[in-house]
Amino acid sequence: MAENARLETEYQRKIVKDAAPRFFEQAQMSYTSYELEDAARFCDTAVELNPELIDAWKLKAELHF
Repeated sequence: MAENARLETEYQRKIVKDAAPRFFEQAQMSYTSYELEDAARFCDTAVELNPELIDAWKLKAELHF
């Protein structure tokens, strides 16, 4: 039973992590459309889902300067 729960948790983490690039793409589109608040929100979500997404961190930094 514990093994099933662990596998389910790992699967859910993978799905969430895999969604991060889609949020980053939305951030990029918002950025190029000068929708900067939306871009910042999408970046926040992307790095929350996958903190290893370096390009999202870079865009997030650019949006804050």
